[in-house]
Amino acid sequence: MKDFCKDEATKEFDERLKAAAALWKIVRESDMKKEYSHDLLEKYKADIVLG
Repeated sequence: MKDFCKDEATKEFDERLKAAAALWKIVRESDMKKEYSHDLLEKYKADIVLG
């Protein structure tokens, strides 16, 4: 969460905690490394749906 909030690109989300949770869900259900990176955000930005 700290790394997510440090990334300037995440400021586009009004609800950053919900965005981080949505991204974590994607990562958690995959076999990829469980670590935040800017590239990860860019790859899944379109999949982060805030409701």
